[in-house]
Amino acid sequence: MRFFAVLILSFLAGAACAQQDYPRDITLSWTNADSYVDGTAIEPGDLESVRVECYRNQDTIPSVSRTVPATGEGAAQSETFSGVIPSPGTYRCVAFSIVVGGAESDPSGDAFKKYTGKPLPPQNFD
Repeated sequence: MRFFAVLILSFLAGAACAQQDYPRDITLSWTNADSYVDGTAIEPGDLESVRVECYRNQDTIPSVSRTVPATGEGAAQSETFSGVIPSPGTYRCVAFSIVVGGAESDPSGDAFKKYTGKPLPPQNFD
């Protein structure tokens, strides 16, 4: 019985240590769109911004929702969002391209990043 109590206490201490490093940053990298769904090219300067959303576990409301200026059609881009990961879990991130006039793309492919008590390398998505 004493061993069981020690085991529970060590688990609770480990869980408390794992959560003390929150909120955390997330770094995401992607390649900006260079064409519309129908295959026509996005004209230079028409790609205005990229909206990124990240959802924790099975949540339907994003934990992270940020819009950043696009660096150019077809260009690689990377952004770090500071202090946006509130707690451990697996975060699913998607991006939307926004062109001048406000038209928005379908969501990108999902990118998953797991947060535990240890930092992991950045996750890429396209």
